[in-house]
Amino acid sequence: MPKLDRFVALLVGGGALALLLVAATLTPSSDGTGTHTGLGLAKCGLLEASGVPCITCGYTTAFAHTVRANFVGAFFVQPGGLFTALVAAATAWVGLYEAFTARPAHRMLRLVSLKVWLTVLPTIFLGAWAWKIYLISTGKDGWD
Repeated sequence: MPKLDRFVALLVGGGALALLLVAATLTPSSDGTGTHTGLGLAKCGLLEASGVPCITCGYTTAFAHTVRANFVGAFFVQPGGLFTALVAAATAWVGLYEAFTARPAHRMLRLVSLKVWLTVLPTIFLGAWAWKIYLISTGKDGWD
């Protein structure tokens, strides 16, 4: 692999690893949302104003559960967040592997057609959002 490609792999893998490390410093919120406030960020404005969660509500909480290997808790509070955290872990591994070994591993992504990516991913994220809306509307959002 060319040095530039290895450098890009290092940046991508390191960035994904950094997300996971930040999640490891946060305590998952017991109500399923709001873990990101531990980073000094504001509460979800849409949820506060309307009672409807935004499409990413619960992602930070799911990441915080995932890095603790609490996959059931992560799935419960936000299935899309669990999926994204697992993708971040795989991205960290692949990026760092490519950066340090100079062997490409990302070519496996080409085994899945673009049509699959464009149908499966939106289905996962919209389904996860619908799940989060259901949890919040029924008051069953927390995992502890």
